[in-house]
Amino acid sequence: MVTQKYKVGKNKFGIRTTSERFAEWLDYALGEYRFKGKCLLGYSVVINDEPTEDATKVGRQFHSLNRGSLQVIKSLDMASVGRMLLGELDATLVPDRRDGIYVEYALLRRNGTTALLPGMLLAYVGGLRLQVRQAGITLPYAKYVAVEPSSGLVVPVKPKLKVPEDAIERLEQLDAGGAAPERRPLSEPTPVDLIYTFVSAGHAPVMQASRGLGLHHLLSNTMNLELLGGDVLDGLARLASGAQVQQLAFNGQREMLRAVTDSMAGLPAMPTA
Repeated sequence: MVTQKYKVGKNKFGIRTTSERFAEWLDYALGEYRFKGKCLLGYSVVINDEPTEDATKVGRQFHSLNRGSLQVIKSLDMASVGRMLLGELDATLVPDRRDGIYVEYALLRRNGTTALLPGMLLAYVGGLRLQVRQAGITLPYAKYVAVEPSSGLVVPVKPKLKVPEDAIERLEQLDAGGAAPERRPLSEPTPVDLIYTFVSAGHAPVMQASRGLGLHHLLSNTMNLELLGGDVLDGLARLASGAQVQQLAFNGQREMLRAVTDSMAGLPAMPTA
């Protein structure tokens, strides 16, 4: 077990990993942020370091990233774990950004349909990795999106975290012969078709809601609201103007994923909240 300390912006944290080779990669990717003082453990990374040919037993081939006691991602692809970790750290720098509206919502894609899912639900839904893949849903590498104020489009995020350009390539080389990536980054500006909010258990799995409610939730989850002020309302209103808004109930992981899959497929006749 190896623990290394970093300071990103004002945040000091430790990253513990079971893998010495992953720890070496961390040193390379985050060398600019190494920190020697005292700090709490922020993340733990479990890496399966068995040779590929021996990693056939159920559960043994997975890699995982946890933030505290919460699982962020479990994947067969080591680079996906590294990307999610870098995305988590980059998110800590978002409140100081002025180059777009940053909202703690994750962009889901399925057969040309796009949906914004509250960032806190990304790990919850993403935990059903096999069922997500079977549903044809593409998950992102980050729990937040960047919105262009003038168009209301979700645009690719330019990371503020300073890491070497070949950091992910090096991680992919460490995992040569491993699984293909299970997630995809956004490559071009895109409009949003669906905005999800959520309600407690006991409600219908998915219900139609107003654009006003969707806009309220987007504003409540804007990470750099204090810096941008009124531009945020205008930009998010543009985003919401062409989207449906639906509420998801906390009726369980599988039920929520099924509701997301069905609503992204455009099934009609949903009850109104």
